Amino acid sequence: RQLYGRLLIHIANATNLPNCDYFNGLSDPYCIVLLDGKEIGRTDVCDNDLNPVWDQDIFLNLNGEGEVITFQVWDADTGIRDDFLGSLEIPVSSVALTKHSDKIQVSGATGSLKNSAGEETGTLTYSIKLREFGGEFAQFANDGTKRALQIGINYVNKEMGKGGVHGCHQDVAIIRELLLDRYGFSSENITVLSDDDESKMPTRRNIERAIRDLVSSARPGDSLFFQFSGHGGQQKDRNGDEEDGLDETILPYDHEKAGQISDDDLYKMLIKPLPHGVLLTCIMDACHSGTNLDLPFVHVLPSEDDEDGASDYDGFVEKEEVQVSSEPQAVEGNKPDPAAKLAALKAQGGRRVKGRRRKMKNAAKSGKSYDNTSDASVVMISGCQDDQTSAGTQLGGAMVMAFNKAIEDSNGNISYKDLVLSMREILKHRGFDQIPSLSTARPFNLDCKVIM
Repeated sequence: RQLYGRLLIHIANATNLPNCDYFNGLSDPYCIVLLDGKEIGRTDVCDNDLNPVWDQDIFLNLNGEGEVITFQVWDADTGIRDDFLGSLEIPVSSVALTKHSDKIQVSGATGSLKNSAGEETGTLTYSIKLREFGGEFAQFANDGTKRALQIGINYVNKEMGKGGVHGCHQDVAIIRELLLDRYGFSSENITVLSDDDESKMPTRRNIERAIRDLVSSARPGDSLFFQFSGHGGQQKDRNGDEEDGLDETILPYDHEKAGQISDDDLYKMLIKPLPHGVLLTCIMDACHSGTNLDLPFVHVLPSEDDEDGASDYDGFVEKEEVQVSSEPQAVEGNKPDPAAKLAALKAQGGRRVKGRRRKMKNAAKSGKSYDNTSDASVVMISGCQDDQTSAGTQLGGAMVMAFNKAIEDSNGNISYKDLVLSMREILKHRGFDQIPSLSTARPFNLDCKVIM
């Protein structure tokens, strides 16, 4: 059936596996996961264990047809053929949603593993979730509490042009007025950190504490708002999940001592704790801020070179592109894909050739080691692309002024699609080269009205 969403597979453990290492301890099992015969991930090897506990996750974004998820358990051997211990097939239809929804369909069970002869060879415990993409943010109830965190840093301890900037304090004032007058926020629910007030300094410690306070009490129906105006940067990616090898960062007031806050850190503090039914809107006016929250889906703006122009606008691309290749997976040595291996077992007595033995990390199809989608509705509008800088003026940041003008010119009646297009035209008309970006925790209908 047709699938469109994030598939989350958790491989917990297996029990009562057969022992195939007759002369060298116990079986060394690992589990391979396949979608319609193509490998989408695998666990580590558990040494000498007939009841292995893997406790590992695999993430896969789906846009197309899917029929069967297969778990295959193998015994890793050194210098000889690996042993097939058993497999379990799960129909994708048992976990797929039939319509767009923010809810997650969950299938969790312990199933029997069977060998190529159909005999039971142990059990496997797993869970499968499918978070369907798409839908309207307008489905958000917006009947809870509205809370905001605004951060504006001019780096007043630095000389202008040598780390000091202007306009970030004005950004906070511009957005504060918009939240109060147009979107119904109350002043007592707006927290401001700004380096023009010694009692509210935007140090790393204070920023992280304020983020925790913003999200910790979030409930379905709440509308949250996060704004950062200040320096953005890039630093070496330490966990290998960035295609360009760089994490995007924001710079607290005391970043030279306390360090920068990476996009990974922001996601885990700001996005991950949010429950279903919460809306979070983020405005990031900083250099290199295109994917500053590490959200998985980045909105594609049409370029002047596009022949189809705005027809490309409705597409989302994944920040870490996910593809299931139709070619054999060369994951160890020159071994073919697992489906071909299993098919060959019946003719080979249930064994397969194993190259040099080594432990495997998840062959996850998401570039992240964690699920960076969200149960909440999360949208971020940033002032520029990851490889661009964001300009500021004495009246405020170019991005914030464009955002505010686009909202006000439309009297607040504007779609997400038209908002970003309008911001781009305003920036271009005012002589700024930066291109605003829109990213979300999942794709959605961009023609729905902007809400906060």
